[in-house]
Amino acid sequence: MKPIVKNKIAFFHPQGFIDGENVLEIISPYEIEALKPIKPIAVFISLKKIIFFNKKGISIALDYLTQIRDSCGAVIGFCDYDAKKFNLFGEMFSHNIFFSLFETEEVVNLFLGKIEKSEKEVKILIYNELADQKNQQAVELYERGYTPHVAKDLNEAKRGIKEFDYCVVNSYLGSMERNISIFIKNNVIVYTLKSFVDSDISKSFDEIYHENLLRVGFKVFLFDAQGVSFINVHGVNYISRLSNACAEYGATIVIAGLDNNKITKTLKQDLQDSGVLIYRDMKIFFDDKKAIADLIENHSAIRKNIGVTKQLVNVLPYITDATIRTVEVLSNMKAIKKSLQIQFLQIGSHDLSLGACIGMYGDFNGILVLIFDKKLAQQACRILLEDSKSSEADLLDALGEFVYIIGGKIINQLLRQNIKIDITMPRTFDTISNVLSLNKDNKGVQVDLDVSGQLLTLFLTK
Repeated sequence: MKPIVKNKIAFFHPQGFIDGENVLEIISPYEIEALKPIKPIAVFISLKKIIFFNKKGISIALDYLTQIRDSCGAVIGFCDYDAKKFNLFGEMFSHNIFFSLFETEEVVNLFLGKIEKSEKEVKILIYNELADQKNQQAVELYERGYTPHVAKDLNEAKRGIKEFDYCVVNSYLGSMERNISIFIKNNVIVYTLKSFVDSDISKSFDEIYHENLLRVGFKVFLFDAQGVSFINVHGVNYISRLSNACAEYGATIVIAGLDNNKITKTLKQDLQDSGVLIYRDMKIFFDDKKAIADLIENHSAIRKNIGVTKQLVNVLPYITDATIRTVEVLSNMKAIKKSLQIQFLQIGSHDLSLGACIGMYGDFNGILVLIFDKKLAQQACRILLEDSKSSEADLLDALGEFVYIIGGKIINQLLRQNIKIDITMPRTFDTISNVLSLNKDNKGVQVDLDVSGQLLTLFLTK
C-alpha cells in the first residue's frame, strides 16, 4: 500500500483488518525502502477504516515502522481511533508502548506537522491520567508555539471539550517503559513486582538501567511486592545479588509488602542477611522520613575517575542545543553561552540553586548534571506546576520531570545523527553540596549559560 506523504509525514490508510495474515498488504519491505530516501519526520498507520486488529498484526507493522525510525529518526505510531481502541493498545502491550498514538490525523499535524490556523488562534485542551504524559504533551505543544490548557482532572476535560478546537485526551507520546514497572518518589526508585518471583526476574529486570541509576547517585531502591503471590529461592538469590552490588555504591534495597504468606522464614532471613530492608507496606516506609533521609545521605556514589572522552565532546553540541531550546521555550527567556571549560564541577554562589542529573547509556555513556537558579527553575517549570504557590518539594518533582523531558529531546537529537542512547530517571538535589559531592572526583565539560541574568550550568561527565 502506497502511503500519502504531506509535509514529510507519511500516512498509511488500510481498510478492514490488521492481523498476521494481511499486514504485508498494508506495509512491507518495499514501502519501507521507498520511504527511506524521503526521510519522513513521521510515519503513521490510520485506523479510521479498521474494523479489527490483533497484537500479531500490530507487532509486525511496528517491526517495519521501527526500521524507518532507526534509519532517519522518524516518529512512528497509529492514529484515527476511538477510546476503546486506545485502551486496547495499553492492554496489548502492557502499557510498554514505545510508539506514539494520536487520536486523529489532525492531532498528528498539531504535534508534528502544520495546521491551517495560526498558533495563537488555536485553542487546545490536554488531559491524560498519566501525569508524565500530560506534562510531555504540554511541553511539546509549547515548543511549537501553542498555549494549551491542561485539564486537572477528567471532569474538567469533559466539561471543556466543546470550548476547544482540539481535545488531546486519548494520545500517547512514545516512551521507553520497562518490563518491570518503575517510578520515582522522593528520590527513591520504586520497582513493582508482580505474581510469582523466580529465576525469570533476571530476564525482565533491566540491570544496565539499574546500574546507570546507581551511577547517577540514587541510593534507595524499593521493590513493591504488594502484587506478589510468592517468591522462591531463585528470586531471593537474584535480589540478594542486587543488594550486594548496590552496597558497593552505598545504596540500599528495600522490599515492601512481603508478608509471611509470600516467603518462607528462611528466605526472608537470607534477604535481610544480604542487607535488604523489609517493610510491611510502602506507606510505612515512606512515612519513615528520617530513615529515608539517612539512607539517601549516608554515602556518596562510588565513581571511577574516567574524565572526559572524545565521544562526550562530540555529542556535547547536540546535548547543549536540546537543553537551551527547551529552557528558552518554557521559560520564555533567552539563553546565552558564557563559557565552556573542561574541569571539575565548579559552582559559585549556590545557596538559591537546585540541581538534577540523568544518566545516558548506549552508544556512549555519560552523566548530565543541570544546576538552575531557583527562580529560573520556577520559571521553566511553571506549566508543570499546578499551583503557583507550590512547595519546594513540588518544584523539585517538576524539575525532575523537566530534566527528563530534556533527556527525551536529547535522545531524538542524537537519533537523527544515528547515535542511539537511553536515559535513566532524573535524580534531583535540593542542595548543590550533594551535587558537588557526587561529582567531586570527576572532570567533565562545564557549560555556563546566562538565562536573562540567571545562571544555568550544564556539566557533562563520564
